Amino acid sequence: RKIAIANRKLISLKISTSRNSSEMSRLCELKTGTILNVIKACPALTYLSIKRTSFNEPDEFFKEVGSAGPSLIKINFNHSSQLGTSQLQDVVTNCNPSLQDFRIYCLSFNRIGSVTPYNDQPVISATNKLFKTLTVLKLNMLGLTDNVMEPVSSCTELIALHLYRMVNVHDESLGLVARLSKLERLVVTVPRAITITGWLSLFSDRSMSGLTHLTISNSYTFEDTVL
Repeated sequence: RKIAIANRKLISLKISTSRNSSEMSRLCELKTGTILNVIKACPALTYLSIKRTSFNEPDEFFKEVGSAGPSLIKINFNHSSQLGTSQLQDVVTNCNPSLQDFRIYCLSFNRIGSVTPYNDQPVISATNKLFKTLTVLKLNMLGLTDNVMEPVSSCTELIALHLYRMVNVHDESLGLVARLSKLERLVVTVPRAITITGWLSLFSDRSMSGLTHLTISNSYTFEDTVL
């Protein structure tokens, strides 16, 4: 605590459990109040990463983390199993309106251990709020549908867009990515509903000529004709 209060130059804070831990299967539970106080004590903090970590009061943490770190322009939640749809909505509602980099690699689990799909609203809210500033958007969230793609395509400053587990996004919605003329990096995984027509339509658009990095994974329809 003393270090956090004294350190007003800290700009990056990463909290994670070790992959090599003998108890790696168990998430490290932190005290919500302690972590929020640390964030508040670092006024210069611009980057926060929470990985493989859980909180004793998760709803409070996700509701308060945005206001606790008003200077945050980069947020990364990775393997945060307590981050469900409502918690993510709280993060979006209270985050810095100038957020530039937003990364969500999460699967939310219910009490019996089954994956609970996300709904679209937190992503729609985030892109509607951050469309002028967002340059990096990385989503690994099972359950998202076509409805998120219109607001995502309004984020015209995006240079990196990663869409993991996009099982419910179809050709026409994927084509909206072509509006992102500054896009340099595109990742799409598990695009089960995308046909060869959708891929051809997207990559024949001139706005995609600026791509420097492209990853398509687990597609049943991606063929060499697309390349």
